[in-house]
Amino acid sequence: MLACQPAAAPAGLSAADRQTIDSLHSAFSTAAAANDLTAVTAMYTEDGSLLAPNLPIATGRIAMKETFGHFPPIAEMKLITHEAIGTADLATVRGSYMLLFAPPGQPVVSDTGKFVELWRKQSDGKWLIAWDIFNSDKPPVTP
Repeated sequence: MLACQPAAAPAGLSAADRQTIDSLHSAFSTAAAANDLTAVTAMYTEDGSLLAPNLPIATGRIAMKETFGHFPPIAEMKLITHEAIGTADLATVRGSYMLLFAPPGQPVVSDTGKFVELWRKQSDGKWLIAWDIFNSDKPPVTP
């Protein structure tokens, strides 16, 4: 009879895990504004994938660091979580961002956009980003 019972649903994403991911977004923003690409990429799994706009997929921390290097320095960043769903060890996050870029010798440029992330809880309990895709709300710049 036990074999005929439906499998128990996996534990959902806890409120504590949602808070942890929000605090990691804050740490990500701080590291990005400090141009600390080592700290930024350390927030991804070793084999994570970054799907940045107008660039090929960057898989692995070295490739992600190179991809982030294509963007002008960030003066300020804010990540806002709109939805976080998942299980005890896997979370999907949908949100929006606000950025202030500070290109050297040029005026500060603002951008807003959206992102989707897949987070995986590691065996040590630490949450890391496995997949990250983002894009701007602004129309593309025409040549």
